[in-house]
Amino acid sequence: MANSLFDSAPMFGEPPFDAEAVAGFTAVVAGRLGDGERAETHARQSIAILDAHGGGYPEDYGNTLVALSVALLARPRPEPEEAAAVAMRALDVVAAFPTRTVVQRARDLSGLFTDHRGLPPVADFRERLAAEAPRLMLTVGV
Repeated sequence: MANSLFDSAPMFGEPPFDAEAVAGFTAVVAGRLGDGERAETHARQSIAILDAHGGGYPEDYGNTLVALSVALLARPRPEPEEAAAVAMRALDVVAAFPTRTVVQRARDLSGLFTDHRGLPPVADFRERLAAEAPRLMLTVGV
């Protein structure tokens, strides 16, 4: 993947498969495979690139924030409070730009917090997701 980067000026249509896309995709895959340390490295790289370019596409930004949350939970020493704070940022993104994939991944992420549900930041995230997700899912396809 990293050997096939496409770096050019912005064009119409789908965004190019650039360094950010590779980092974001790798973060998602590594997180799903349970490699939190690798996922965290790539998620933070993706977020840094997106931040340098004004946030990029809301869907990419939101999905990478969720990937970072997953990574923080999948590390050998999980950081559930930081993961919840990052997940709240993902909800901020979809509150402004409803995106089905980000909402669905946030729902999936909510289940990963089960062992940490007693922590206030985790409870806050899960409550906000439960309150907002149904409305967000309804507005995405409209």
